[in-house]
Amino acid sequence: MKRLIHIDVIRTIAILFVVFIHTFILYNNYLGTFKKHVIFNSQYTDLVYNFLNALMIPSLTLIAGYTFTFIQEKRKQPFDLMIKSKIKRLIIPTIIFGIIYTFLFQEFEIKLRSIVVIIISGVGHLWYLPALFWMFIMGYYLEKYYHKMNNSFVLFISFIISLLIYGAPKTFGLAFSISLLPYFFIGILFWKNKELINKRLVNTKSILILSATYITIYILYITILFTNLNNILPQWFIHTMNVILRTSGSIAFFIIIAAAIKNNINKHFNILVKYCFGIYIFHLFILKILISSFRFESLFNEYIGFIILFLTTTIISLIVSILFQKTKIGKFLLE
Repeated sequence: MKRLIHIDVIRTIAILFVVFIHTFILYNNYLGTFKKHVIFNSQYTDLVYNFLNALMIPSLTLIAGYTFTFIQEKRKQPFDLMIKSKIKRLIIPTIIFGIIYTFLFQEFEIKLRSIVVIIISGVGHLWYLPALFWMFIMGYYLEKYYHKMNNSFVLFISFIISLLIYGAPKTFGLAFSISLLPYFFIGILFWKNKELINKRLVNTKSILILSATYITIYILYITILFTNLNNILPQWFIHTMNVILRTSGSIAFFIIIAAAIKNNINKHFNILVKYCFGIYIFHLFILKILISSFRFESLFNEYIGFIILFLTTTIISLIVSILFQKTKIGKFLLE
């Protein structure tokens, strides 16, 4: 089946954004289990974090819906086979790597039953995999009944539900899945209307408008976060701003890459494309080992430390992914 080159590029860049943002734990402890390793406290990383965080997961989710619809139209996959393939692709890696992560890094005492729930729900960065699993289940029916629904209304309702579910328990990834479903559905809509999207949005004028919209909303959002407005405005309003930011960012990112990528990509970048899922899986393991083993505050200053950490983590994760996928278990879990 023909590959969608711009989708490969978006997925790879978004995963590199994930790795890049996770290196900020050296500064602001975005992942709670790294608290004792926080060295710096930088508002600069807060700004970068909020800018990229609005792009990466919504963009990954949008292209998941886009490629799912593309595949379903090319070769209709029965529901039971789709479930089996997604269990192999998403749930089994969640459990296996979750067990390894828990064994290596778990820093608190909890009951066995709770550990099982935590692992199935996705330990650390693996939370996205079970969430994506549920999105494929819901997306299956959204795509199947696409022509029988008022899709604008369904999209609107999905956004309302995603706002209402904010703060709900994250058990088994269901709440995450529902909160991200609007972006998955946007991906379905983009594929179903790809000719119209290419005609109306994949052009310089639209890119400038979308980019300016995203930057404007971002400035408004961080102004709220980093001023007294954060204490004055209701949380539902701030969260709504975040959803608007993520929506505008993921759409702008998709359109920019779709316009930029017309032909085959660089062969060196294609290596990252091929192993980006492995990089996503392994990077937090590598990152935690690096931070636990080396005193970055004595090796690098505040401004280049996270860049060195990002490059080192990415390279090692890539090497581990290449080697791991040469094994039978590696091919089964990651290909």
